[in-house]
Order: sequence, then structure tokens, then C-alpha cells
Amino acid sequence: MNKLDKYLLKSFLGPLALVFFLVLFILVMQFLFTYIDELVGKGLSMGVILEFMGWGACTVLPMVMPLATLLAAIMTMGSLGEYNELLAVKSAGISLGRIMSPLIGVAMCIVIGAFFISNNLIPVAYKHIYALRDDIGRTKDEIRIPNGIFYDGIEGYTLRVDSQDEETGLLHNLMVYDHNNNNGNTSLILAESGKIQITDDKQFLIFDMFNGRTYDEDNRMTYRDTTLEQSIVSFDSQRIYISLEDYSFSRDEDADRFSDEVMSLGLSDLNTQRDSLLVVFNESYPSIFKRFVSELELTFYHQLDTSYKESKNLGVFNYDKVLKLIDEEGIDSPSRSRVYDVASAKATAAYTALETYNRDSYRYVNRTRRMLIEMCRKFSLSLACLLLFFIGAPLGAIIRKGGLGTPVIISILFFVVYWVVDTSGVKLAREGNMNEYLGAFISTLVLLPIGTFLTWKSTNDSAIFVMESYKLFFSKIGSAIAGFVKRLFNIFRKKKGRIDIVYMGTPEFAVGPLKALIENTNYHIAAVVTVPDKASGRRLQINESAVKKFAVKHDIPILQPEKLKDPEFIAKLNSFNPDLFIVVAFRMLPKEVWSLPRLGTFNLHASLLPQYRGAAPINWAIINGERQTG
Repeated sequence: MNKLDKYLLKSFLGPLALVFFLVLFILVMQFLFTYIDELVGKGLSMGVILEFMGWGACTVLPMVMPLATLLAAIMTMGSLGEYNELLAVKSAGISLGRIMSPLIGVAMCIVIGAFFISNNLIPVAYKHIYALRDDIGRTKDEIRIPNGIFYDGIEGYTLRVDSQDEETGLLHNLMVYDHNNNNGNTSLILAESGKIQITDDKQFLIFDMFNGRTYDEDNRMTYRDTTLEQSIVSFDSQRIYISLEDYSFSRDEDADRFSDEVMSLGLSDLNTQRDSLLVVFNESYPSIFKRFVSELELTFYHQLDTSYKESKNLGVFNYDKVLKLIDEEGIDSPSRSRVYDVASAKATAAYTALETYNRDSYRYVNRTRRMLIEMCRKFSLSLACLLLFFIGAPLGAIIRKGGLGTPVIISILFFVVYWVVDTSGVKLAREGNMNEYLGAFISTLVLLPIGTFLTWKSTNDSAIFVMESYKLFFSKIGSAIAGFVKRLFNIFRKKKGRIDIVYMGTPEFAVGPLKALIENTNYHIAAVVTVPDKASGRRLQINESAVKKFAVKHDIPILQPEKLKDPEFIAKLNSFNPDLFIVVAFRMLPKEVWSLPRLGTFNLHASLLPQYRGAAPINWAIINGERQTG
């Protein structure tokens, strides 16, 4: 292993471990909050809660490992791209595939580990979670007596206290109803104070009461005897022992009682039990069908011997034809009514039998379907780690950002897509609305083309991995949208009679016509085209043309092309959707430019053409002593 491989592994394993434990903590907290109502108020020890959370952490590993792999791959490759390390390695002639090879090896190890976790660890975790939830569910809530409210949390008793001393634990003004005999409110204890203690073995509750009375009524009345016997007993102190059965957490001796649940089975057990269920179901079908046919045999009013002796395919049942046959046979009304009643009764019986068969067969079909889905998911969850790696590594090269900023956002986006597709597919497959194989592997089918495309582009050093190309692409889209909106705006404006003009000129001579056009409300100057700024003089100061200075004062868009045939310049001109070009003291226009406006191009020259068509036409007309010019 060379230094590059060691460096890449170090760069990858660090973020992988960090993200793994961070995501694991978040999902375990979510798991705990899901079952928090079952845990609170049971008086559970910290060991039981930690054990429950530990097994819950095992069940969320199939969600943690793909997300950790995706985020670690993005962070690693993004960090290499951010600090130009990836560019330096590529410049040395090392391909991206060779760079990713040690990381691919780690990803394959993650895939293998994910499969063994899904097949060996998670079934054991679910078995213990089911057992713990059952044991916790049988545990009654711990005793917490409120003030001023009747409390029935102690089995067989209802009590009320006015106040409690938190330091001594003394209860004041007690009222206790004894319901152990199920005779209603016939036994009442009133006491000035009392105290509750629990034995060391937590099997009994000791209830001591002081300075009170016990009221008992005998309501076992008989016929003609409606008298009630009442006894009142005063006491200085009284002690009651109350059994605390099921108030303390205890484990069931049968720890494997949930080992037959679908989520508690490994791959081999799932396959064996599914085959057994299919054999039982297939063997029961012929007997059920035979019983269904024999119990619902038809009652004949009249039959032909040939149809009775020989079986024929009668085709589709024609109800109207049967009614017509009944009319032709001349069946009297009482017989016809009896035929209808018998037919209705047999149809109802057939429907009931089919419904019963559907309910009985649903147990087999639903369980075998769930087993097949879980068998497939043990592979699909493992493959998700590999596919998300081949998405994350190329994405890291795209964004060229490390850390927990942009990589987290992008990885969560892709993981949410994966999670939604996977959850939806599994749900549809469990309900029978989708094939089991398709439902389990639909997330793989969605991720596979994405990972293949990104990896192929990255190994070929495509421009898709240059962020500037995306900026240019979206910039072009924005320009196209802006141009479209502007053309729509111009269309509405032209309906009002205004003409869009692109004005081209350079010297002071061209400022006057431009000013006149601006002052005329029938014209709109969409843009001004003038020469680029140039350095002149001894100090090489940048000088702007007179037309540009005037356009700047009036907030008119300015174009200063180096070449008039530049495609970007022509595209920019076309985006203004001009009606007319007006040229005053400017360069000679190529056909690609002057043919753009729908109304053509108007050129205002400072002297007669074609004699003075070059530079400085006014100067040369004066030098040559011309008496007439224009």
C-alpha cells in the first residue's frame, strides 16, 4: 500500500466514523422517543433502558450505514477537490478510478458488513426488543399519589390525600376505599396521616395509617331483608400489606417466544419457513376447492340426459338467457319464486365461503409475502451502501467542498430520495400492490443509473464536474428567460406605437442625434453600441467615447465589442429584439449585424457618399475645399 492509498484511507475513515456515530446517535434518539411512552412511569432501571436502546441501535444500522457511506464519500472527495489535491494527483497521470480504488475496497467491506448485520445481528435485536416490550408492557406504572385527586393506581384500592410532606414522606388526611371484595364502596378508611413503604424485595407495599376510623357496611341483602349492617372501628395505627405483583419489572423465562416473527428470522430461516408455508398452502387448496364445489352443488329444475352424462364447456353464463328459458318452460309463480330464493341462498353461501377462504388464505399469503420482502431487503440494504458510495464520491468532485456544510445538504437530499423510494416500494409490496422483488429492489434500480452516470462522467473527466460549467449553463438559461420576458415587454410596448432602436456611434457628432431620439417619446433606445475604451496619451489614461458618456448619464445599456462578428455580441443584440439600427459615425457593419432589425438599418453619414466614406469625412471635405457636403 503506497502513501496515496494510506492518505485516502485516512481521509475517508475519519469522516466515516464521525458521521456514523453522529447519525447513529440521532436515529437512536428518534427510536427512544418513539417508545418513550412505553418506558416512562414503569420504574425501569438504567440497565434495562440502556439495553433497550442498544438493541434499538442495532435495528437502525441499515439506515445509518448507507447515509454514513454517502456523506463520508462526499466529504472526502470534496475536500480533495477543494484544496486542489485531486487536481494534483490527476496531473501526475493517476486516473480517478485508481484514486478511488482503496475507497471502493472499504465500501465493499461496508457492504459485506451490512449484509451480516442485516442477516445475523438485526434478527437477534428484534427478538430481544419484542421480548423487552412485552415484559415492559406487563409491568404496571409505578405508584405516584397526587394531592387532592382520587388515585386508583394500586390494584384493589382507591385513595385520596390532601397533602404530602416531601421530606418525611408523611401523607395527611387520607381516604382509602377497599374494593378487594368487589362490593362497591362499602369499606372506607379515614385517617389523619399515613405513610407508604415498600419492602426490600419489592414484593409488598406497607401502608401505615394513624388516628383514623374504618367504616364497613354489609350489603348482602336477601329477599324481604333490606337492612344494612355497619361497623365503625377507631384506631391509633393500622397497617395494610398490599401485594405488588407486576409492579416491578421482571423478565419472562421464555426469551425466544418471539423468534418466529418475520423480523426475527435470518435468511436461511426465512427461506425454510416460507417454503413450508407454501407447501401447506398449496396442499390445502385442492381440498378447499373440492369442499367448496361439493357444498354448493346446483339444484336442477329440468335437465337433459346428454348434459348430465357428458361434461361440456358451456362458456360464459348468460343470465338473460336463463330467465327466457324459465319463461318458455312455463314455470308457475310459486315455483319461480322458490327457484329465485334457492339461487339467492346458494349465491350468499358461495360468497360467504369465498370470504372465509380469503381470510384463511390471507395469513399464508401475507406472511410468505413479508418473508420474501425481508429476504430481498437483506441484499438491497447492503447494495445501497455501495451505490450511495458511487454517488457520493463523484458528487464530492463536483461540489469541491469538504466539511459538514454543502456535503451534508446534498447527501441528505439524495438519502431522502432513496428512503422515500425504498419505503414506498416496500409498503406497496407488503400490501400486494407491487411485485415483492420490485418493491424490495426499487431503490436499487433508482440509484443504479445515477451512480453509473456520475461515475462514468467522473472517470472521463467530463465538464460536468466543473462547477463553472453549471454556472455558465444556468447563466445562459437566465439570459434566455430575461430575453424572452423582454421580448414580451417589447411586444406590448410596440402595440402602443413605440419603436425599439439600437444606436451605434462614437464621437461628439453622434451625441446630437442620440439626444434627439431620446427626447422623442415615439422611440425607445434599447442599447448603445460604441468602440471599446482605449488608453491614450503619455499617461495612457483610459478614454471613453462621447456616446458612451452620454449613455451612462441616461442609464442606457452599453455594448463595446472588439469584433462585430463575435457570436456573443450578435446574440446580445438579438436579445434586445430591435426594430431599427441607427448608425452615426461608427464602423462599417457586417451583414450579420445590419440584417438583424425587422425595419432595417439607418446610417447617418457626415458627408456625401461615396466620396468621403472613410474616417474624418468632415475634416477631409473642408481640406479639399468642397462647397457642398452633407
